[in-house]
Amino acid sequence: MYEFPCPHCQTPLRLRDQSLRGRTVDCPDCSLPVVIAENGDQLIGHPVPSVGNAAAKKHPRTAGPSQMPKWIAGSVAALLLIGLAIFVLTGEVSVNGKNADGEVATNEDVSQEDPADEPKVDDGAPVAVEDSPAAVRLVPENDPVAARLVRIHQLFDEYLKTNGQLPGMDGESSTGHFSWIAELNAWRNPGIRMDRDRPWSDPVNSSFVRRRFQEFENPAIPLAAGDDGYPPTHFVGIAGVGADAARLPADHPRAGIFGENRQADLKSIPDGASHTMLVAGVVKGHGSWARPGPATVRSFTAEPYIQGPDGFGSGHPDRMPVLMADGSVRELSRETDAVIVRRMAAMSDGLALDTSLPGDPLTMIPKPVEPPDPGPIIEETPENQPIVVELAPEGEPQIPIRRAEDLLKQKLAGYRQEQPVSFENLMWEFEELLAFSIDQSQLPSSIKEARVQLERQDCTLREVLDAVTREAGASYVIEPGKIVLLPASSDRQ
Repeated sequence: MYEFPCPHCQTPLRLRDQSLRGRTVDCPDCSLPVVIAENGDQLIGHPVPSVGNAAAKKHPRTAGPSQMPKWIAGSVAALLLIGLAIFVLTGEVSVNGKNADGEVATNEDVSQEDPADEPKVDDGAPVAVEDSPAAVRLVPENDPVAARLVRIHQLFDEYLKTNGQLPGMDGESSTGHFSWIAELNAWRNPGIRMDRDRPWSDPVNSSFVRRRFQEFENPAIPLAAGDDGYPPTHFVGIAGVGADAARLPADHPRAGIFGENRQADLKSIPDGASHTMLVAGVVKGHGSWARPGPATVRSFTAEPYIQGPDGFGSGHPDRMPVLMADGSVRELSRETDAVIVRRMAAMSDGLALDTSLPGDPLTMIPKPVEPPDPGPIIEETPENQPIVVELAPEGEPQIPIRRAEDLLKQKLAGYRQEQPVSFENLMWEFEELLAFSIDQSQLPSSIKEARVQLERQDCTLREVLDAVTREAGASYVIEPGKIVLLPASSDRQ
C-alpha cells in the first residue's frame, strides 16, 4: 500500500500497487489532476506540468486573488479602460454575454488565456439567440455547477483522445450492464475492479459502484445517496426529445447525442457542437452513476423543462446551466422558449437556436428511408428461367390416421397431474406432448372447464388420453390430421 498527500489539497491518497505509476488521476476530494511519480521505492503525486492558468480556469476554487499574475491584472484594468472609452464614444456595451450586435460572446471572446492552452471541440458555428431576458447565455466557469460541467467535458475529451471513441452509452433496455459514467470512471481508475460481464449492481462490483465521484455531484444539491441507495450522479446525458428518444436512429430530428444504439462523434454533430446539448443536471429521480437508463441518460418529454416532470434542474428554482458539446456552458431559465430547449437537445434537426425561425423537432417528420438499390435488371432468357416449384394444395396438411395411432403408442415411464386443472388446459399441454393437433371446438364449456387430475405409471399416451377424457366426460375420434374431442354421448364415436 502506498500513501501520499494530494499536491493540491493535501488529502491522503492511497494506491495498492505501482500500476498507476506515470499515469494522471484525479484527486477524489478536490478533483484536480495528479501525476503519479516514483520516488525511490515510494510513490508521490505531482501537479500536472504547465497547469498554471488552465488549472485555475478549470478549477477556479484553487485560484485566489493572490495567485493572479500581475500582467493579467494589468490586462484586465486596460480592458476595462478600453471598454469605458468605447461606451463613451459609441454608447455600446456587451450585456449578458451579448455584444452590441446581439451576438453571443464565445468562450474565446471572454477568456484571458491563449485558446491554444486548452484543446476545445468547436465547429465554429455561431449561436443565434432571441433578444429577450430568455436568451441562452454563456455561464462563467467560476459558477460551481458550470465548473463541474466543464470538468465533465474535459473527461470526455481526454477519454476520446485515448480511446478514439466516446464511452459506452447504454440504455436500460440494451444489453449493456453499465452507464457511460461508469466507463469514464473505470478508465480513470484502472486499479478498481469492474466486471463488465456482470450487472452494475452485482455484489462483485460493489467496491466500484459504491465510490463517490465528485465531478458528477452537484455542489448545490446535498444528496448522499440516490433512490436506489447508491452514490448518485446529479448530471445526465441528453438523449433528445420525447420518451422514445434514446431508441431513435442518429439522423432522427428528435435524437440527441446519447442513445441505446447510436454513438455520436462530438466533432461531427449534424447541428454543430455549439448548438447541441451534451449534459444537464437533474434534481429528482437520482440513481447510481453506474446505472444505465434514466439515472444517467434522459430526454425532454414534458414541459416545463426546468423543475418539471422530467426532473431537470441544477438546484436553482428558475435557471439551469447545461453543457454543450463544444465544451461551453449555457444557461437556460424557466423563461427560455421550450422550442429552443428542444432544438438544443436534438442533434439532427437542422434548426438554429433562434425563435424567429420556424421549426420544432417535436413536430418534424423524419426523412423516409430510401429502399436499397435492387441492382441491374437481368433480362430473362431460356437459360436463366427460374425453377417452378410446385406448391402443396391449400388447407391443413392431411396427416394419415396411422400417424396418430403410432404417436399414441409411445411409452411413458409415468404421467402425473397432481393439482386439478381444467380439461381444456390439460388438452393443450397434451397436444404439445403428442405433437399432433387436438380439436376441442365441439366440446361444450362444461366439459372444457371440468377439473381433472391423473397419475399413471408405465403407460402409453393412448392410456393417458383415454383416462383423462373419461374423467372429464368426453371421448375422441381420430381423423386425418387431427384428434377430435367429443362429448361422451356423441354419435360420432
